[in-house]
Amino acid sequence: MNNKDIQEYTLPGSIKNGILIHPFLKEGGISHDITKPHRDNHYQLLFAFEGQYHFRIDFEEIEIRAPFILQIEPGQIHQIIKTENPKGWAFGIEPSFLEEELKNFLDNRNHQIINLEKNEFSLQESADKILERTFFLQSNTINVYTSRAIFHLVSSVLYLLINETDISKKESSAKEKRAYVIEQKFRALLKNKYKEWKSPFQYAEELSMTTAHLNDTIKEVTGKSVTAHLQEQNILEAKRLLYFTDLEVKQIAFDIGFEDPVYFGRLFRKLTGSTPLGFRNQFRD
Repeated sequence: MNNKDIQEYTLPGSIKNGILIHPFLKEGGISHDITKPHRDNHYQLLFAFEGQYHFRIDFEEIEIRAPFILQIEPGQIHQIIKTENPKGWAFGIEPSFLEEELKNFLDNRNHQIINLEKNEFSLQESADKILERTFFLQSNTINVYTSRAIFHLVSSVLYLLINETDISKKESSAKEKRAYVIEQKFRALLKNKYKEWKSPFQYAEELSMTTAHLNDTIKEVTGKSVTAHLQEQNILEAKRLLYFTDLEVKQIAFDIGFEDPVYFGRLFRKLTGSTPLGFRNQFRD
């Protein structure tokens, strides 16, 4: 690899409602090369109804046959390696346009694959019809009313998606629900602030609670401390930059908010069992 930067893409400036939908891999869809590693600054969801697919998402190779739904979150590095007879819908949606419940749901899924059974009711059948109608509206004249209609149609698909997950079906006490809400808010903050905020206190202060209460809640829900989540998020981004770019280790440390590259190197080795260069060299000839 000779690249110094990972290309990040936004939705086209002509999109006014923060949503772009298109038939997967068909003309009139996305304009950039999705076979090369890249990021998006928005969510991407692929509803695949037919075909065979091979993706790379961060460092994971995924080979899967339709039908399934794949979600990729903002900032994840991904590419399509190969497809055979693909058929389905893809849409991008900017986080700021989502209702809070939908955003919290997507923020906590990371890249997620939901397998769809052809003989079930089905999310597959319902989503296909809704997304086809949404694409029709998007392909014609957009005004304030059709824009709103597109937003609500896409939101309805996401609510159906929530309905298909275990989260929506899990019965929990009021205490558990409160803890889950706190955990959602913490994860959303972490993804946006991890380069700037390295202390659990900063997250607790933003969430109007003590550091101890935040740590106890996060540990109760996830089994890991706030500090562990902070470290894992930083090391994940470091791995992305080591894997996909030729940036020097010192520069990577600075880019993700570490003022001391030596400390960064020690932390990386502690959490991964390898030095940053050792990790990189695993993937180089």
